[in-house]
Amino acid sequence: MIAAPLFFLCLMLEQLNVLARGLAGYGIARALGAPEEIALAVATTAGLLPLALSWATFLVGVPGGWGLYWELGARRPSPREKAIVKPVLEGLKKRGATTPMAWFVIDDPVPNAQTLGRTIYVHSGMIGHPSMEAALAHECGHIATLTGDILLALVRLEFLGLRALRVYLEMEGQFIAARIVRIFSGGGSWELPIMRSLWAAYLRHGELSADRYAKKLGYAFELIEYLDVYERPLDGATPFRRGRSHPYAEQRIGRLLR
Repeated sequence: MIAAPLFFLCLMLEQLNVLARGLAGYGIARALGAPEEIALAVATTAGLLPLALSWATFLVGVPGGWGLYWELGARRPSPREKAIVKPVLEGLKKRGATTPMAWFVIDDPVPNAQTLGRTIYVHSGMIGHPSMEAALAHECGHIATLTGDILLALVRLEFLGLRALRVYLEMEGQFIAARIVRIFSGGGSWELPIMRSLWAAYLRHGELSADRYAKKLGYAFELIEYLDVYERPLDGATPFRRGRSHPYAEQRIGRLLR
């Protein structure tokens, strides 16, 4: 499995960020008058916490937290939305699907869904859509094949609160400040050019695996219809497939038709 060696390599590359966070934590603690042993404890925690949390997510699937919930702009589903989605998830579970630990809604009219960890984020435009069952079956495939856990483990290489600050600064257009925060927050190892290409290849394979999972549950043709209408018209040429996390829709349709 290519994910394990790639993940270990990312952990090794993160050591520079661990050192930067540790030194910063130690310096701040000492400047505030903390004794040596407390300062060392702060430095160790600041340096190693993201790696420990990421490692735990990779191994046992620690679920996502409130930081990602707010960062994605998600919200809890309304009673009406629950009445529509909950029976679908229960039906998938009866078919043998690995259903999410939690699901939230992202207000977006584009019918889509995404999985991070063991949580599914459903676009409001997908709720009640004819392709909703097939799309959720696909997302359950990401949970069952652990692609969601691995992606969340990569996200968690970045320090908890500093990731939210970095994303906020980027949204505000303060890119220099965001880069400075990134030096201490870490998490950039899997976005390095070569690493990003390798991870993109892994994620493309994960999409095909999730498609096979949905097909096994009996949603092949429903998923094909969704891909043909909503994904295929948006495909464009991507030289070297650089950073492309999804296969071309036509390739996915071809695999589902086999």
